[in-house]
Amino acid sequence: MAKFNGFILTEKGRELLAKGLAGETITFTKMAIGDGTSLTSERERTALVNQITTLPILNINVKRNGTCEINALLTNKSVTTGFYIKELGIFAHGNDNVEILYAYNISTSPDFVPPFSANNVVEIEYVDTIIVDQVANVTAVIDPSITYITKKYADENYLVSSRLAEILGLEFGGNIQDIGNKTKGKFYYDSVTKFYYECIEDNSLTYNDSGKFRAISNKPLSDKVENLHKMGNNYIEFPDGLIIQWGENYFEGLSSTPGATLDKNINFSKTFKQRCLNVQISGNYNYSDESLEAILNSSSLSKNGFTLQVMRQRGGGGDKGGFFWQAIGF
Repeated sequence: MAKFNGFILTEKGRELLAKGLAGETITFTKMAIGDGTSLTSERERTALVNQITTLPILNINVKRNGTCEINALLTNKSVTTGFYIKELGIFAHGNDNVEILYAYNISTSPDFVPPFSANNVVEIEYVDTIIVDQVANVTAVIDPSITYITKKYADENYLVSSRLAEILGLEFGGNIQDIGNKTKGKFYYDSVTKFYYECIEDNSLTYNDSGKFRAISNKPLSDKVENLHKMGNNYIEFPDGLIIQWGENYFEGLSSTPGATLDKNINFSKTFKQRCLNVQISGNYNYSDESLEAILNSSSLSKNGFTLQVMRQRGGGGDKGGFFWQAIGF
């Protein structure tokens, strides 16, 4: 496998990048390969030393970290004399349509491309990352006549997506990161998050905007379902502010005399910001007996808690008791 040092922006490439940051559109036109050895620095190159052929661009993926992935395909179908891939170049132009060598790369361990024959069929997909900084408009010249793609590209972009289209009843539109218009009602694959999204508004973005795309993959949907409520310590809070909370309390020290009472103050797990609407009480029979009755003191009900009065209905029984409570409010 060939090893490359990494793409270096040429002086012309740096000038074009500056124009892109100033508002111009950077259009990548092609990738080229050669077998030459550069005697000057990469930054000074304006062309490959010995260009052999150009590679058509399959697609580009503009990322938010200031880089851009360019996919290009090398085939030896037109190669009659084998050669070593010693240099790579990426070409682009600005608004003036003057094509320049944007970035240059050299190999320290080049691959050999044999001449085409029935026993020597070569197809290599290059995925190269170059710097585009925060340029707003980045595009590419993609040859629509290309009829061959790699298996990996097909699997990721068409085969799985076609099957998913049958299930969803939506038309697959491609990758969100691809250059071009996205159509409302179609669904697209996000190569960054690795999930599918429905386009809800026509756009030409190359990144996922929640105002333009709606998640339809299982994980984003399940994440949204999980976010429909917030679980806390003995409470559930819903997006509209509704809170349901509960607790278990017990008391001791109640006199065995009939009619004896004991007050128990209960604090809610989570304070109701507006008000508590209702509290329900039930006995905890691990502690209580039939001679006890728990009564909610309605005047004590507040955003923070309530007071429960326990009364001895008849003599006898233990001095301990327990109860469950559930409160609803906003």
